[in-house]
Amino acid sequence: MYYPSSKIIILLLFVLSIQSFIFAENPCLKEVADLPPFEGIPNPFQFCNGQQVKNIQDWQKRREEIRDMLVFYEYGHLPSPPKIQKSELVTEEKIFDNKCIYREYSVFYGPPNFKLDIMMFLPATSKERPAPVILFIPKFWKENDDNKDIAKKCIDRGYALCLYNKDILDDDTGNRNQMIYKLYPDCDWGSLGVWGWGALRVLDFLETIPDVNTKQLALTGHSRRGKAAMWASANDERIPLVIPHSSGTGGCGSFRIVGKGAETLKAITTDVAPYWFVPRLKTFIGKEDRLPFDQHFLKALVAPRGQLSRESLGDLWGNPMGTQAMHEYTVPVYEFLGVPQNIGIHFREGEHALQPSDWDVVLDFADYFFFKKNPPKGLNELPFKDIPKPQWSAPKTNQ
Repeated sequence: MYYPSSKIIILLLFVLSIQSFIFAENPCLKEVADLPPFEGIPNPFQFCNGQQVKNIQDWQKRREEIRDMLVFYEYGHLPSPPKIQKSELVTEEKIFDNKCIYREYSVFYGPPNFKLDIMMFLPATSKERPAPVILFIPKFWKENDDNKDIAKKCIDRGYALCLYNKDILDDDTGNRNQMIYKLYPDCDWGSLGVWGWGALRVLDFLETIPDVNTKQLALTGHSRRGKAAMWASANDERIPLVIPHSSGTGGCGSFRIVGKGAETLKAITTDVAPYWFVPRLKTFIGKEDRLPFDQHFLKALVAPRGQLSRESLGDLWGNPMGTQAMHEYTVPVYEFLGVPQNIGIHFREGEHALQPSDWDVVLDFADYFFFKKNPPKGLNELPFKDIPKPQWSAPKTNQ
């Protein structure tokens, strides 16, 4: 019979004691078995001890509770940002009939040391007047000409476009032997955290570029990259506007309100990509009514900054009904903070894949948010009429 060594026993006892300390000290963080099931959707204005948010100061404390829960149960911790050691301009040329300056950079960070490849499309006028910028977490790096089509739309509207090679950090295989996990072995993050954190490191670099105005920046991504964009924005208030496309389960879609044919918590944490999240999330399979949050908590972390959910009615797997629900459950947070105009949702016909018209909506909403221009046509038109209403309301005062 095998008996564990005394060192292993001591280590196990230490880990258990740390977990017990966490649960004892933070009433928000409990084992699944210790969380009571309940009907309805969790109240973002109720502290974990049952007390209610009454004012802005309370909300700031509640916001920290919400972030702690999402870190613990869903996304994992993000490491501290390393410094930029140096950047190298690899390529520069004029394209689009000299209307655009195309650049590629290699940016070196550390410690710990790593490099990111960054691609930029800048309006030719950006040298005289810094341009607003769309920061896009792409599916492909240079393998797809769609990036140039997107850039052309942005340049024509006066926006810069910035992309980075996320696969340098995490290639979406679930392999924990990749560089970034070796550099941060004590970090419990999954792929969504890695990609979102990578976008924030790109923002660090953009703040050193005089050609762009990062106060007028929109972070966007499609599908799993939309999930990552939301988590990045929830963690960094430098992101003024986030526009996820079809982010679905683990993004802007509900775990509890699931439309016909939609991806479930079980599907995403077992068959699809459990490595996107912390392992703890899958312990809620079949126990979604015990989740102390839903994805309106993620959306609430972005408030009062801007956000637009972009959804496709034919993308049933992306749970457009559940995403509308999370939008409606987040609006009270924006109303409480006095900026209901800063949150939006937009639906189109069609399937999951990005369409050229999607970028028109992104740019229209950015113009609306940053420059007070007309909003996108169809903004906040809600196709699902039977969404259950919250059993709670926002505090009456926001003082």
